[in-house]
Amino acid sequence: MIFLFFVALFTVFGNNALLFPAINSIHASAGNDTLRSGGNAYSGIFDSDELIDITILTDIYALRKDIGENREYHNALLIYKAFDTVDVITEAKIKTRGRLRRSKEVCNFPPLKVKIKTIESIGTIFNGNEEFKIVTHCQTSKDFYQQYLLLEYVIYKMYQVISRESFNVRLARITYSDFNSKVDDIVKFAFILEDDEMLASRLNGKILEVENIHPNYTAPSKMNRLALFQYMVGNTDWSVKVLHNIKLLFIKNSAPIPIPYDFDYAGLVNANYAVPADEISIQSVRERYYNGYCRSAEDLEENLQVFRDNEQKIMDLIIMNEYLTNKVRERNEKYIKEFFEIINDPKKIKQNFINNCRTN
Repeated sequence: MIFLFFVALFTVFGNNALLFPAINSIHASAGNDTLRSGGNAYSGIFDSDELIDITILTDIYALRKDIGENREYHNALLIYKAFDTVDVITEAKIKTRGRLRRSKEVCNFPPLKVKIKTIESIGTIFNGNEEFKIVTHCQTSKDFYQQYLLLEYVIYKMYQVISRESFNVRLARITYSDFNSKVDDIVKFAFILEDDEMLASRLNGKILEVENIHPNYTAPSKMNRLALFQYMVGNTDWSVKVLHNIKLLFIKNSAPIPIPYDFDYAGLVNANYAVPADEISIQSVRERYYNGYCRSAEDLEENLQVFRDNEQKIMDLIIMNEYLTNKVRERNEKYIKEFFEIINDPKKIKQNFINNCRTN
């Protein structure tokens, strides 16, 4: 069935497929079992927290250059192993995305958006999530950017602990392979991020693309929880009113529910390009600043207890992450512990969330 692989390559890339030098290595373990379907053996992409290895075969050179305002989708093959031995190949379209991280001044490898035809996804881990985003490593030659990425992934997982209205993510190790061999293979951590519409469908709601909704008109408890969470991870780079790093989910018989995303400016990540907004009176993103609106201690208590009840689960996402360096793990374990010290002290709760809340 290796013949099918060549057919797929010609379908996607035409004669240029013959220029790709790693065809044999991709299929060395596949034998006669290269599949497009596999029944129940192929679980969904977000059904596991295990690291997944994926190869993206495309014109990497052209993809990385395509970062302007009129970007196009590029043909690609996604390849991963099932049963630890069988290569599953899926045709896809990929384009660059993002705003700041699409800029050459910040990242030399942009984030990506992936689209797969439903017929191509059947029997694969992508079935049911035919569109998704990939948060990439940003800088190829600087290893500490991998730590930034891992910490941002951890933040998404932390929010999943305290809220069901959260984006699904899956940690991956991706081999970016250029079929023209213009660039060497790049192997880096990344994480797959659920598409907005897939999230809305999963939660039986719709995404509202409406600005100028005041946070006080969103679901109160959900809004309080989000503001406390952003304080916990040291993130001020968000706004409900202008939908900056916030999605609003409308579910029948509910006020809009704010859902956060894009945490690279969080103090927990502490990226070297992250700076506080000019209007916020802090010197570093590592310094916490509460951006939530004023609530009574009683209103906050329900959500503060949610954090307390889940402290160990939240801490374990840092402590048990084997890919973080010891230095990064220890520094951020301490950072999150400081938050729990605050919410377990009534005086500090009053000082940080009552006296210094937002009124405008």
